[in-house]
Amino acid sequence: MTNQNVLKNDLPITKFDDDKLDRQKFALQMRRIIKNYKKKDCLTLGIMGSWGSGKTSLINMVFDQNKDNILTEKDFKVMRFNPWNFSKQQDLYYQFFEQLKELLISNENDEGKRNHAKNIINEYSIKNIDYTSFVDISAMNDPLSTTSEYYLPFLMLLESWRAMTTPPNWEYSDFIKALEKRNIDLSNTEKETLKFVFGEIQTPPDNVERTIESFNKKSEKEQISMREEKLRALRKQTYETYFGPSTDFTCQLINTRSIIRLIHSLDRKLTETEIKEFTAPITDRRLLKVIDQTNFSYKPQSLQGH
Repeated sequence: MTNQNVLKNDLPITKFDDDKLDRQKFALQMRRIIKNYKKKDCLTLGIMGSWGSGKTSLINMVFDQNKDNILTEKDFKVMRFNPWNFSKQQDLYYQFFEQLKELLISNENDEGKRNHAKNIINEYSIKNIDYTSFVDISAMNDPLSTTSEYYLPFLMLLESWRAMTTPPNWEYSDFIKALEKRNIDLSNTEKETLKFVFGEIQTPPDNVERTIESFNKKSEKEQISMREEKLRALRKQTYETYFGPSTDFTCQLINTRSIIRLIHSLDRKLTETEIKEFTAPITDRRLLKVIDQTNFSYKPQSLQGH
């Protein structure tokens, strides 16, 4: 007797027609149940059985794309998620929503639909993952790192969700008030040009591009300040809606990381006035120190190598 005859693997079958245990009728029934379900409420089906009883084989039979075209990829998206791959509950939640998001956008060419799917999944995942255990996390010696196994995925989830969120829009009147608050005086020509840009008037004034270019040069830092003020307010509102006080360490850490990314995106050091304004929501001394050190030591890309 050869080893080939003695040793048998216990891998599940992958095709409907490979079944030798008379499970095809049951598999077909499940396929029809899934295909014909039209209600808005979700349908939950469970396959119960001991280890090695053929649960995975049955699932493979149900979703075999080569059998009778009942469940086609055109009509259904199938996600195979194995919870045994993750030892921590928070990792399981995070990876589940990430895998679901990837499935929904993988074959979608419409960018608008892709972004819409990302926004829905990101928002739903944040609402439904229980992060109450973060209350027990003490402040770390190094604020930009952590010994917690689930803290970094949490931050990444928050930041990826925020990156997908539509930036706050400006109305003309609010934009002007914000500029005046920062002592930017506008000429009549600039005001008329901004009215056209914001859709207040339909007829473009003369030299629109030149006026905008000049306006941007004289108010660059003020416009950055205005944008960051709105983004801070949005972060604060979002965090307080889903998690708790925006004064807690996690929210301060998110603001700190945002400021550091801003320094790199602007490719310059922030001014003393900007630092004072942008760090207003941050009270943790270690985080403030990290920001100061990053800003002080930052070397613009254009100067590196000189």
